[in-house]
Amino acid sequence: MALLFLMRIPLPALSLLLFPLLAVAAPAQDWLNMGSSNGDNPRDLHGWSLAPLANYDGNGQDVFLIGTIGEDTNGSNCGSVTIADGLNPTPLLQVFGESAGDLLGVCVVGLPDLDGGGKADFAAGAPWHDGGGFFAGKFYVFRGEDGTVLDAIEGTAGEILGVSLAAVDFDNDGITELLVGAVGAESMAGVVRIYQPDSEGILTLEQTVTGDSPGDWLGYSLSTVRDPSDQPSGLFVVGVPFLDKDASTLDSGGAYLYLTTPAAAFVRFREYLGNTPGAGVGYSVNGRLPTFVSALIAAGGPFADGPNGTDAGQIMVWEATQLSTVETQIDGSTAGDRLGVATLLLDDINFDGQIELLAAAPYANSQAGRVEVLDLQKSPPEVLNTFDGTAGERLGWSAAHLGDLNGSTWHDLALGAPRTSSTAAYQGSVQLWSPPDSPADPLALSLLDPVTRGADVRVQVQNVKEGADLYFYLGTNQTPTTSTAGFDLDIGGLQGDGLGNDYQILQTGVIGGTATASISIPASTPPGVTLHFQTGELRGPFLRKSNADQGEVQDQAQTLSIPGDPVAGQTLLLSVTFAQSNKNLYFLAGTTLGNAGINFPKIVDTGLGDPNLLGTTVADSNGDGSFSWPVPPAFGGIILFFSAVSSDGAATPNEKLTVIGPFTVQ
Repeated sequence: MALLFLMRIPLPALSLLLFPLLAVAAPAQDWLNMGSSNGDNPRDLHGWSLAPLANYDGNGQDVFLIGTIGEDTNGSNCGSVTIADGLNPTPLLQVFGESAGDLLGVCVVGLPDLDGGGKADFAAGAPWHDGGGFFAGKFYVFRGEDGTVLDAIEGTAGEILGVSLAAVDFDNDGITELLVGAVGAESMAGVVRIYQPDSEGILTLEQTVTGDSPGDWLGYSLSTVRDPSDQPSGLFVVGVPFLDKDASTLDSGGAYLYLTTPAAAFVRFREYLGNTPGAGVGYSVNGRLPTFVSALIAAGGPFADGPNGTDAGQIMVWEATQLSTVETQIDGSTAGDRLGVATLLLDDINFDGQIELLAAAPYANSQAGRVEVLDLQKSPPEVLNTFDGTAGERLGWSAAHLGDLNGSTWHDLALGAPRTSSTAAYQGSVQLWSPPDSPADPLALSLLDPVTRGADVRVQVQNVKEGADLYFYLGTNQTPTTSTAGFDLDIGGLQGDGLGNDYQILQTGVIGGTATASISIPASTPPGVTLHFQTGELRGPFLRKSNADQGEVQDQAQTLSIPGDPVAGQTLLLSVTFAQSNKNLYFLAGTTLGNAGINFPKIVDTGLGDPNLLGTTVADSNGDGSFSWPVPPAFGGIILFFSAVSSDGAATPNEKLTVIGPFTVQ
């Protein structure tokens, strides 16, 4: 029904929207970094390609495939493919290219269990394999249990067979067809061959679709088109990166949408063309059906010289309904970014019920790579989240929308960075990310009180998710630190709770919304220093962190107290709090108030008119100090004032003064 309805869509009216990448940034989402997989050896280029492998064990286990084209086990650059479980660092299975230079793993695709062996099978391309002639290429179908080759097909000289792969169940008969690109065939017009496997995984060629003109490179990229329930729709998209739109728009590229007819023939249903000469639109492609009466197609053109410079790149998105097609062009933000090397249409990430776009620019930021998730419903598209690589690793060279690896019920994301050099040059890596599990604005932390020594400061956190555990941290600097609970904090010098924990307060099972905690600032904290506050939220496997807030420590007024009226002939205890920490503390008495000083020790202002030094001590680190004064027996009936002066002893001393009284000596 869906396909027949789509075939009745009239020739569309075309409207064009052009936007620069990074046009609008929403508050960053909180994605969970589930870890990474690294190549074992220098120049492995681990993560060159990625693909999901669903229901691997027949019981719902979702794993994924990693292409590592620089593997040397069977000769230099023979390549390899790994089945990886995102929560297990040990590969489940690894297969290797036949011979040097094969580059097995340039592309990978997951398949169902073709031969009934109990594990999902998979295919991989080795487009530089030369068994059938120079640049002939070859692709393989591997058994998921043990990596045995179920079938392999070799190209002829120059075909570059196996440069792309996709799997589609066209007629919903439960049998998955395999699509294979050979961009060098037909004088580089390119072809896509469609194979059907039998019950033992042996392939039969069903049909071939061919590019229109030599040099088009039809089939450089391939993608199935998923329906609204995330199942194969029977449609597929083919990238044609060097298609000429017209005589003045050479190598602009494009993407073709194919479907099957009732006669089981594959028909080119729609053509989506790039607009920029040399852009190479179709270098990457992806497709989704947001509804059963619309199609969403994305294609990357990483060589586009757009408004922001040479090779800034672009991604074209076409949304076609029965009445019109809206064409959106997203341009790379900086020359050399090569936006569009990879692109994906993702499940709803911001809980608005709509599909999002993943836009990868692996050459951005000195080839560190940048990947952004965009909300296509906003005009211009809104950046929901950004993943940044490190210098030279080319994060976003590959990307795959995976199954639910961590049990969160959401599809996870894999990002390839084949030039990562963390322990060996160009070993490569794959990052795994899980999207937000429920809608919530970012955690927002604020201080409700001044930061004062010896007092509590209330820390408020908003947008807390229901049932979360909250970790409240206090730090002395802004050096990024990973806490013991796994939060990548923006603060350092963590001051723990004194019980061996690096956090101040842990609140468990918090009711969602707003939470508040009171953190005690030690009296020993020097006034004028800056303290930093941040909170981490743990909810199931998901970690989020708040913004960091800070405050300069304020001093407390010094206090002086006595237990009661002085009594002649008895000892009187004079106690001070919040004096200058570890500084001299002087106790004085007089019969009148004033601002007289004394010369030894040097005190500028005693607060008394006729000061008499009673004694001295040194305040402790909290600023506490006391002195016991024996009241002379002859002082009965005298009226006294008492003062305490905390001084740093400098030539021009910094003093804190407190005066109490009058008191009548009993």
